[in-house]
Amino acid sequence: MNNIAIYLRISVLEKGNLRHTEDTINSQRNIIKNFIFNDLELKKANIEEFIDEGYSGSTTSRPGLDKLLLKVKQGKINCIVVKDMSRFMRNYIEMGDYLENIFPFMGIRFIAINDGYDSSNEVQNGTELDIQFKNLLNDYYSRDISEKMTTALLVAKKQGKYTSGTPPYGYLKDPEDNYKLIVDEKVADNVRYIFQLLLEG
Repeated sequence: MNNIAIYLRISVLEKGNLRHTEDTINSQRNIIKNFIFNDLELKKANIEEFIDEGYSGSTTSRPGLDKLLLKVKQGKINCIVVKDMSRFMRNYIEMGDYLENIFPFMGIRFIAINDGYDSSNEVQNGTELDIQFKNLLNDYYSRDISEKMTTALLVAKKQGKYTSGTPPYGYLKDPEDNYKLIVDEKVADNVRYIFQLLLEG
């Protein structure tokens, strides 16, 4: 009996832009489960789900992916299904290493639905030109997005916008503008008292 791992991932950017509905976790799950249900062999298998929400595909250390790969090493998973290769990994070299060396050595069947890739049907284990080209594009996309996000943050900072996470004590994020801080009136007196003590020495 096959033990299938379903791997689902969306990045921080995708998570914040729900207009890209084709890459939401639920959408990926539906695509994969529909694929499995329509495959005579796969639909008999045990299925386990691994999710990374808010993680870039260029980052190889992700909680969900780490758990999946640990189970692969333990021999508890023998098939991995993803919506497409970019969900699993965007790093061109790393993805190629998994397809050409790691998965074949460990006897793992890897399926990327939208890429039309199934390692059980491949002769060259991901070394085909079209697969390498797709992985290269995924890698480039990840680097391009990273550069654009960095540039956007720098521009926002120059405009006086707040781009960090949790606001400092005494402030809250404006519910109408996530890049603006407003005074937290609940603790405002405490902050004023602290500054008064500092001024008095």
